[in-house]
Amino acid sequence: AGERLVARRERGQRRATAAVAATERTAARKVAEVKRLRARAAEARDEISALVTRTAAARTKAAELAEEDRKVLAELEKQDAALKEKIAALAEGAQNRTVDTLVGMLAMPVADSYVTSPYGMRTHPTTGEYKLHDGVDLHAPCGTPLRAAESGTVIAQEWNDAYGNRLHLFLGNINGHSYTAVYNHLEAYRSDVDDTVARGDVIGLAGTTGWSTGCHLHFMILRDGEIIDPMPLLGL
Repeated sequence: AGERLVARRERGQRRATAAVAATERTAARKVAEVKRLRARAAEARDEISALVTRTAAARTKAAELAEEDRKVLAELEKQDAALKEKIAALAEGAQNRTVDTLVGMLAMPVADSYVTSPYGMRTHPTTGEYKLHDGVDLHAPCGTPLRAAESGTVIAQEWNDAYGNRLHLFLGNINGHSYTAVYNHLEAYRSDVDDTVARGDVIGLAGTTGWSTGCHLHFMILRDGEIIDPMPLLGL
């Protein structure tokens, strides 16, 4: 009877020992899991902190770019206002020329070229803003001669952060409206202000100055000082 009692006690001790060991293993697993969770939480906090820092930096940069854009726009509006006055004054003293149709009236300002981006609404490739593309982009590698689309007078050559080197060519009054061709992103000028040029004369070289992703000609037309679609006049 004593031996059976001792055996039962030993079995009870072994079961108790096994239960304690199992409990310890479970506790160890839970401790390890808590440690992993704490580590992941710390990593998450670090990632959130880094994201907040990057977001703040991005907002600061966006604000800086927005302010820069406002300054560029203000300067452009100032230039355009002065040019509109000059165009209006020139139009008052210019004779009117009549043509049967304005379609295809102008010569292509770049030889053997093609349209890379038409006139119309688009997402700007540099600023990412959805806005009016106020001219037509024509394929023109850097240094390509840019020609007068029609006979006229060079009335302005100026720099603008958005358009780079610009050239305004007053074409005179046609069918009761004044027309001015605008060449943008030029690498260099091959004419001077007040020069009278003939259709086809080289007046500048294509470039990628200003807000541009590559060499091309951004060609615009102003009618009575206001932007219009230049593509019909080029026969495009």
